[in-house]
Amino acid sequence: SALGTRLPFTGRRAPGGPGVPAAANRQPGRAADHRRVLSPGREGAAGVESARHGFCRGNSGFPGARGFYLPEPAGAADTAASMALGHRVNSFHPDTIADGLRALVGERNFLIIHQLVKQVLTVEEEEIRAAMVLFWRNTRMLIEPSSAVVIAAIRRYPRLFSGKKVGAIISGANIHPREWLALTEVVE
Repeated sequence: SALGTRLPFTGRRAPGGPGVPAAANRQPGRAADHRRVLSPGREGAAGVESARHGFCRGNSGFPGARGFYLPEPAGAADTAASMALGHRVNSFHPDTIADGLRALVGERNFLIIHQLVKQVLTVEEEEIRAAMVLFWRNTRMLIEPSSAVVIAAIRRYPRLFSGKKVGAIISGANIHPREWLALTEVVE
């Protein structure tokens, strides 16, 4: 469904996807030294929790991190709204190309985000598309819009990330090349 809404994750066990990249963060025998870490919204809470506490499959995660940031599309900014209110919003109608970020943040994930995330950063749809193209041009890898929010946030908020060591969790490549082309054809 093009603009469908998924239910929030409310289970006790965190999904493995977004948290796993912290395990690949380290070089053998050397701890990571990232000062800023970004993880995509909603499911990103699992990545933030794993990275912060070092529970990623026995890895030490991101021990030197000074700030965890959670980017999300402005058209699906229920986490930002929840943070501003100090409690989870339970009604929000998402409108974004980032289909993996259309679900409302779950109660458990909001508690993690509220405790560990320094700031929720919102990005616009055009910035997400531009980040998808930028990533392709530099890596020759396609990323889905939900993952591109991380790159878009780094570009939109240079004062937070310029000159810093940044750990960016880029999760998933759940997009067909045809769909990727359709989403990015408006980017010059």
